[in-house]
Amino acid sequence: MGDTKSKSNVDEDIEVKDTAIAVQEEKISGEVEDNDLLVHLSKPYKFDGDTYTEVNLAALDTMNTNDMVAGEKWIQKHGIFAPAPEMNTEYCCYMAARATNLPIEFFKGLPLKDAAKIRGVVGNFIMGQD
Repeated sequence: MGDTKSKSNVDEDIEVKDTAIAVQEEKISGEVEDNDLLVHLSKPYKFDGDTYTEVNLAALDTMNTNDMVAGEKWIQKHGIFAPAPEMNTEYCCYMAARATNLPIEFFKGLPLKDAAKIRGVVGNFIMGQD
């Protein structure tokens, strides 16, 4: 008896669920379109006992000039000459490490295909390209 709902309550529940589904679908589609900083790896990557299938570089959007300068100083300290650092793999690995709080060794151990994706995303972000 207590489990029985009137027709209007059932209709309201359906309407609320439909709205929730529509909002969730909008969020999902928005995430796919807006998250160019989420790099899907070509295959699962094991590092320090964890397995990664993607790298989220969204924190690049919160970084500032001090981070760029730190990256430039880092590559200079390591004897790397890069007139356009945003196109340099080592620099992009450093910036990705800084954005994700993963060690730079994580990025230096990636398969070539994935390292190139990371370099492309970081470099394009810095140069303001979508």
